Amino acid sequence: MPEHPALYAFHEVAGQARVGDVDDDGILDENDNCPEVPNTAQDDFDFDEVGDDCDNCRRRANQDKVNSDSDSFGDVCDNCPAVDNEDQSDAAALP
Repeated sequence: MPEHPALYAFHEVAGQARVGDVDDDGILDENDNCPEVPNTAQDDFDFDEVGDDCDNCRRRANQDKVNSDSDSFGDVCDNCPAVDNEDQSDAAALP
């Protein structure tokens, strides 16, 4: 039995999607820190209330998730927030 059973969704009819659980991970959307991506562990390394699987800056709190250059890194942890640099190499930040 889960530690907090009220957090978990349930199947009323086998094979149907869980009511109130869009990602079908067993955590009700209202309690899910990443409601559109399955993440049963609910990990949140930086305690910003956004699950690590949905977080574009996992090591630093970044609740607004602003990502000006549309790479995979939020501005708060992007070494060059104005340049799309997926590898986060310092060379991308040079003129």
